[in-house]
Amino acid sequence: MLVLGGAGMVGAVVARDLVNADDVSQVVLADISETKAREVASKIASNKLSVARADVRDHGGLVGIMKGMDVVVNSTWYTHNIDVMRAAMKAAVNTLDLGGLFHMTLRQLELDQEAKDSGTTFVLGCGEDPGLSNVFARHGADMMDRVESIKIRDGDRDLVPSEALFKFSIRTIVNEWSEDAFIFRNGKLQRIPPMGEHERVRMPDPIGEIDCYATIHSELATLPKYIDKEVQYVDFMVSETYDMATMLRKLGFLDRQPVRVGDIEVAPMDFTIVQLSKFQADPLTLRTMRDVTCIVVEVTGFKGPSKIRNTDWAICYSQPEWDALAMDYLTGTCASIGAQILAKDDSDRSGVFPPEVYFRPAQFIEEVKKRNVIVEERACTVK
Repeated sequence: MLVLGGAGMVGAVVARDLVNADDVSQVVLADISETKAREVASKIASNKLSVARADVRDHGGLVGIMKGMDVVVNSTWYTHNIDVMRAAMKAAVNTLDLGGLFHMTLRQLELDQEAKDSGTTFVLGCGEDPGLSNVFARHGADMMDRVESIKIRDGDRDLVPSEALFKFSIRTIVNEWSEDAFIFRNGKLQRIPPMGEHERVRMPDPIGEIDCYATIHSELATLPKYIDKEVQYVDFMVSETYDMATMLRKLGFLDRQPVRVGDIEVAPMDFTIVQLSKFQADPLTLRTMRDVTCIVVEVTGFKGPSKIRNTDWAICYSQPEWDALAMDYLTGTCASIGAQILAKDDSDRSGVFPPEVYFRPAQFIEEVKKRNVIVEERACTVK
């Protein structure tokens, strides 16, 4: 197994979970910073683990390091997904990534025939969300003849106060704040302003009531198309720092058009990303932070004449012994689960697949439960 971007917070979880698997004999942790990769490897301390330097922008070098691997897990930033796919086709290795923030996912889906021609398999977006969210959606939909709506809610809460305001890539967060979101409504994709719709959500304790906002996300690129049961409505909403995002947007700090400052030009968004990065969780703060995350997927539809609703949810706590926040742990372990299923698949399927198509929900969910994650399901009849 090869983990690209393995020195990141999610990549480190992927690598640790893989080396814990009895069926995995070797894991290569690759990152553009070999020094950081070695630091992560020293914490994991497994004789299954080795380290390599990899620059995903170097096509030839990337192909070389991929060759001979059973599966590649791409945990780099999503803008590199196409480059990784091209290299994987050349190296003839199956690959899984963490998602493409809608637009990149659509571009990746267009490579389906090329993937088939090369005999390679790609699973797009296999983390917490996208990933487990898609599997939950498929699980609920499989119980119904016709699906009316799929609603995805993602929330978290700090259990110990922390100065770290952000828990994953600042660039991704800023994109969610600044790019139009999508809702699939009345059978059509509808573009709405970033965080343009919201809902007060009651999540399981200890999260409780939180405000969730619609942001751009990969589930909207696949669920309406691949859950082929006359779906009329799909949305994704996540707890966000709404006031901060709104103020930055109003003041122009999320603008992409460069402005002149003295003798140089700089995009306000780039400046904002640099400043906000000072408040991002890092390996030092991870040891003291304690948090909990929850993903809830509600599917409503019809079984025969009866209208039913199925709700799946997963609750995950930070894992300090892994130096992992809750979101990193759930995302990384889901990616590891997906990679192991992909490695064992002898069906000779090739092409580009979202999680709701590639995985069997029962198998995937059962593996999630084995990783100190609370998974529950509730089904009811709707009047």
